[in-house]
Amino acid sequence: MFMQSRPVTAVAVLLAAAAFSVFCLSLDADAQEALRLSVGTAAGVKGESVEVPVMLSGSSTASTIVFGLAYDALALQLLSVDEGSALDLDQLIFSPPSSTGTVAITAYGMGNTIANGELCVITFRILSDDPGLVDLYSSGQPSAASLTGTALPVAVSSGEVFINCDGLGPDAPTGVTASTGDPSAVTVSWDPAAGAVEYRVYRAKTSTAGAVDAVSNWMAGATSWQDASAAGPANMITIGCQGGGPQPVHYYYWVRARSESGCPSDYSQPAEGWRDSSAKAAVLSAAFIGSAPADAGLFAAAALALSTGAAINRRRRNKGG
Repeated sequence: MFMQSRPVTAVAVLLAAAAFSVFCLSLDADAQEALRLSVGTAAGVKGESVEVPVMLSGSSTASTIVFGLAYDALALQLLSVDEGSALDLDQLIFSPPSSTGTVAITAYGMGNTIANGELCVITFRILSDDPGLVDLYSSGQPSAASLTGTALPVAVSSGEVFINCDGLGPDAPTGVTASTGDPSAVTVSWDPAAGAVEYRVYRAKTSTAGAVDAVSNWMAGATSWQDASAAGPANMITIGCQGGGPQPVHYYYWVRARSESGCPSDYSQPAEGWRDSSAKAAVLSAAFIGSAPADAGLFAAAALALSTGAAINRRRRNKGG
């Protein structure tokens, strides 16, 4: 007499594959990391020229990148936009800056993809006598395209120019921590700093403070902030393998304070944080119940898991009396 078969669920397949070591399957279902332009930070006094680098990162297959920046034209005068170390000569053009303080910049790969690294360097002259901060923020809709003309997602982070701030900044924040394991966000916390009225959080994938993105706005009186934009664990399905599964994306966080005059502190010491990395079974189950975005590779992996689990059940039934 045959044994009654049970429906093969995602969890059952996962357990069966692990127990019998029938096969080992890994699939990275994450999309490539979007291109990111990180606009840097500079500081100076009236009459000085300052250079602000723009760094390109991400899974770069772009051959063309177009973006715009806006700034306070009463405080800064744009002098030039020059190729960075990631570009050769004649691969960058920019529009004449507007009287209101905007500039459009286009980078070309000249038949090649543009490498990650320093895309360009923007030089400003400081015009203002007043101490404080001038934000450099994205203007218009940034865009990028591959060699075949495929549109690519691109994000632009804000930059900063601090002017006439020598000796006017507050103490750097201390006691900075970042959470590890929260599935929804990384929580960054810090102690209040003497002389500070606002705080801003910065982030990078390395522990070098010279290449950071401002990921929060300036926040009055805050002592914590949640980074919901931090990437979750990679959607890595691993069945019947040792040591597999989703791996967390690690970030480093810094906090900077600024005084009532708008002048900044130094960066705090970095703190490392990441989101939860225990979603292996949930990712596989999502392929069956439709709660994850449709992905051909994901469903192919799920189908293979189901067929293998069904074969195990058939062999068990055939042994029944």
